[in-house]
Amino acid sequence: MTATNLSICATFTFGQEGDETVSLDEHDPGCWSSGIVGVGELLGTRYGVSAPEAIKWLAPAVVTAQTMAEFPRDTATAIFGQNYFQAMRCGDMAAGIDLSVCDHGFNAGATTSVKLLQRILGFQGPDLDGWSGPQTIAALQSFNPFSYLRKLSAQSLMAAQAHVGVTADGKLGPVTIGAVQAWPERTFLTCCLLADAQLADYEGDAGWARYGHGWSNRVSARLQAALALIPKPAPDDASMAQEVAA
Repeated sequence: MTATNLSICATFTFGQEGDETVSLDEHDPGCWSSGIVGVGELLGTRYGVSAPEAIKWLAPAVVTAQTMAEFPRDTATAIFGQNYFQAMRCGDMAAGIDLSVCDHGFNAGATTSVKLLQRILGFQGPDLDGWSGPQTIAALQSFNPFSYLRKLSAQSLMAAQAHVGVTADGKLGPVTIGAVQAWPERTFLTCCLLADAQLADYEGDAGWARYGHGWSNRVSARLQAALALIPKPAPDDASMAQEVAA
């Protein structure tokens, strides 16, 4: 369990959202009190907390543009923890996967993020419900992503190669396959698969034309931050993996 990563995940997400910078982007539904562009009041967001979410959290108090401008970080952290990290059971996920799922959920919606994870795990039909329940957590804990290595994008493959210490050229050859196969843990591959799925999800969003560059950069930053959370194997184990690959 990685519940202690809550603060690390929140710090990453708030940094991606601009920390204390208040957004009054009139094209962003989250900035409007109704959650619909042009409907209601333009209140803004802070720490990535949307106006509708702030209204719900602070009820019955009235939320104004000034409220959002002065929105405290500890309240944003409480919302992040309860509505995302805990709601998606990120504390039951391996380090790295927790950050990947949680940050994408905060940015694109918790249900959307969990559904992407479930698709990777092979869920279909009614099981693909976007709820991170016992079935999802159990499937994640038993998941072996090695068979999906060939499906990685060149960018994600380069990240995986760097993680296992081989030349990061984006080409899948015997050295890379051997290094990954011999690596003591494969959580990093799940993070890479998530990055590809999340980028594809963003690309299919209506806001891609306006926000695509930032979303693409966020996927890359998210993957690097996720991989940095994964404990490295003991030097002897890592050396053995590299020797097998060679």
